[in-house]
Amino acid sequence: MTLFGFVAVDDLLTVGDGIGLGVAETGYAIDSGPFLRFSSAVPIPTDGLHTISWFSQDFAGNVELAKSTMVLVDATPPTAVFLSPSANAGGVCSVVSGKFPIIGTVADLHFQGYVLDFAPGANATFGFTLIAASTVAVSSGTLGVWDTTALSGFQTLRLIATDLVDNVTVTTVTVFVGSPALLLSLQSRHGFNKPSGVAVDAGNRIYVADTNNDQVDVFTSTGGFVAILGRGNGQDDDKDDRTQGRLRLNKPKDVKVDAAGNVFIADTNNNRVVKVTLSGQLLLQIGRQHGKEHKDHDDDEDKQEEGQHGQGNGQFNKPSGVALDASGRIYVSDTNNHRVQVFALDGSFFSTFNLPAVARPEPNDDDDSNDPDSTALGQPFGIALDGSGNIYVADAHGDRALKFSPQGVLLASFGTSGSGTGQFKRPEGVAVSPDGGCLFVSDRNNNRIQRLDTFGSVTLVFGSGAAFNEPIGLALDSSGNLFVADRNNNRVEKFGAPTAVPSPPVIVDVGSVISGMVHARGGGKLERGDRVKVDVPDGALSQDMPLSIEPENRQDPAAELAKGQKLSVRRKVSISSGVDYGPHGLVFNKPVTITLAYNPGDLRPGQDPDALVVHYWNPQTSDWEAMPSVVNTSSMTVSAQTTHFSLFRILGSLPDPTAKAASDLSMVLMACNPLRPAIGCEPMRFKNLPAGASLRIFTFAGALVKNISADGTGQAAWDGTNQSGSPVASGVYFVYFQGAGQSKVLKVAVQR
Repeated sequence: MTLFGFVAVDDLLTVGDGIGLGVAETGYAIDSGPFLRFSSAVPIPTDGLHTISWFSQDFAGNVELAKSTMVLVDATPPTAVFLSPSANAGGVCSVVSGKFPIIGTVADLHFQGYVLDFAPGANATFGFTLIAASTVAVSSGTLGVWDTTALSGFQTLRLIATDLVDNVTVTTVTVFVGSPALLLSLQSRHGFNKPSGVAVDAGNRIYVADTNNDQVDVFTSTGGFVAILGRGNGQDDDKDDRTQGRLRLNKPKDVKVDAAGNVFIADTNNNRVVKVTLSGQLLLQIGRQHGKEHKDHDDDEDKQEEGQHGQGNGQFNKPSGVALDASGRIYVSDTNNHRVQVFALDGSFFSTFNLPAVARPEPNDDDDSNDPDSTALGQPFGIALDGSGNIYVADAHGDRALKFSPQGVLLASFGTSGSGTGQFKRPEGVAVSPDGGCLFVSDRNNNRIQRLDTFGSVTLVFGSGAAFNEPIGLALDSSGNLFVADRNNNRVEKFGAPTAVPSPPVIVDVGSVISGMVHARGGGKLERGDRVKVDVPDGALSQDMPLSIEPENRQDPAAELAKGQKLSVRRKVSISSGVDYGPHGLVFNKPVTITLAYNPGDLRPGQDPDALVVHYWNPQTSDWEAMPSVVNTSSMTVSAQTTHFSLFRILGSLPDPTAKAASDLSMVLMACNPLRPAIGCEPMRFKNLPAGASLRIFTFAGALVKNISADGTGQAAWDGTNQSGSPVASGVYFVYFQGAGQSKVLKVAVQR
């Protein structure tokens, strides 16, 4: 809004002859409107060209002729926007390194100029150093080139734009100069075998295409084991109790997850893409079957049955990447057919487009396919989509990353062959932010990750040196954290934005076999990524020695038969994989604590998780021996103390189909009392109640907290909330039971 005013004088008075009587009033009009009397500053509310008219009158009634003029009003500040680095970038997208152009827009109707500078620190307000300045407006272009090679840590970029009437716009963005922070590392010498693909679902579970193990491994956000999808064609069905379903995979190289939690796998050597549930149920299969035996070149040692390859629509030749869009369409990198195929939600063929020719058609270092690289066409591996449906492909043969429109029209090609910034050697993975402004490319044979902005400028390079060993698969989670399948290091790592107070990364061993030296003095701990562990206290060992945790050895058919028969006789069932703690027969000076993990999905209907018990197999008695156990339903683990190492399993009693609710209140049982949410002990459970019994919970002062009813099996639970759903405070409470014509009062506690 612009204010204007008028100054009028009586000319006779200014001459000094004493005749002038002075100005009586001034009138004005805007844009042919009515004349108004001027008394104070008048606003012109809108920008643009306006006509202002005015006149004055003295006290003698003399009126001057009206005058007018044209006025151009500009009260709008200039546009000043950072496009790269973007103020909206989060996670790893806010980390930069090297020398790169700052992209943005500065514009105004009466543009005067801009200044681009930076200062150390996040959200800095002083100490700025000039990067560039200009009097030329810029539209989605380079504002200046920033060399960060001598910088580190948080930096504030500032853009100041001014116009000719002193309107000013100041825009800032905070970035971190350096390398992303390593937040989580899933690794093991005995776990992954050449992992190639990685994905993260809406619940932050991590999915790994564990290529040479012929499976997809699923973990919690903190690295805890969830499931294994798939079995190799040479594996027995009982190779690993943790495996979900009977899905057969052959060198899977990529994985994605849809919003419903369904898992899509590029089953590379089976020449197909499959859609499965987390429990391993096959929902959809795209690609020809009835294959042949084949020995793959990618470090495997066994012959596998390979699905039949083809060149027609809906047929594949070593598909190595899969992606999904918001509508449910499936995009597949049909690697050795040098194309991308698109399928509808039901798996029906939708469209296809070829990769463009490679300017450098000589053979590439391709140890992952049978293709001799005799063609000049590109070879797609990793594939990803942005929020607008644009398709990004890692072209391993072309040493480039390609961007296509949703219709398959080539929009951009990033990179050339080499080891310099912006050059690639066999890129195989891509991940892109929803806005398309942050593209990550795994530069496999240069052992690094490069990030490009939407204009193709490289704004981050990290991992060069010993950090990576042929990284392949990439994935971004909703917070902008980057996951990397570090193939030859047999690990998956999660990177995020550094913080002001960095914390050490979480290192999780995901192998099924781990071992380590434990000391007699001070003790120690071994822990697998699936939450299986052993805690050895000080003095439990007489000398330092290596301990191990391994899967159950099931090579003795007679022993397996005996174990199964004893389970049947005792009406029990295994709820966990068997775990061999070694060395077998080792006796400790004092008890050690072993912890086994279970999957709630393995519980039988009606089976009570609180009744799970750790058992060990006693070879002398050929029987399972129960151990006093502690169940933690929050972490899905059961712990027990033992003075010897053996084979251990979690066993649960089969539900009695004839069991009924109690007929009175004489046998009420409680679990998780006191209720302690901080350690996962919730909810508080009540059992052996008459069917339909009522429970009323009161404070120590007698105020009603909550009403609860028992179910048809005589069970009820209290989650520590009041009737409105708010958590209650720590303290002592009373539970008043009524049922079967009886009443009973028990004391309970809450500890937060």
